[in-house]
Amino acid sequence: MKKVIKILCVVTNSIGELDVLFPIFAKLSKISKAKFTVVLPSPAFSKKYFESNFYKYCEDSLTVNVITLDMSSKKKGDFAVLMAHKFHYIFSGVRLLLLLFSHNIYIHDFTNILSKTKALQLAAKILKRKIFAIPHGLFIQINCGHCEKYNNSDILQMLIFDSDTKNTHYKMG
Repeated sequence: MKKVIKILCVVTNSIGELDVLFPIFAKLSKISKAKFTVVLPSPAFSKKYFESNFYKYCEDSLTVNVITLDMSSKKKGDFAVLMAHKFHYIFSGVRLLLLLFSHNIYIHDFTNILSKTKALQLAAKILKRKIFAIPHGLFIQINCGHCEKYNNSDILQMLIFDSDTKNTHYKMG
């Protein structure tokens, strides 16, 4: 019997990342036993997601578990509101930590927003998991003006879908 692969995807940049993820999920569903969990770490992402009939259709068709967390920071409000938000933020962090332990593979957008991907990278190193990064949005321009070498190649694999992104990714190492 094939082992079930549990894939955790954290939407780090925009809800449009799902336009890349859902086709990957569809293909993986046909070739392996996989369970998919998508984490929407901000209320703005969650709002856009639940307003979309297309995303809901994909979620239902592919049996994707969508989890909404509030990992955003709140800087204004009275003391009670700020404390309630802080408690919710800590609860969301613990929930994300539990998800990291229970999944085999992590996926995030390659724009690498450190505040949202640090936990993934740390967990991947400690738990010996792989991270697959997807190119998405403005980052996938061919002649990107600013390309640094990426130094987490021991845990990160790039998923390159077409020849347009190869040059940029080769520059990164």
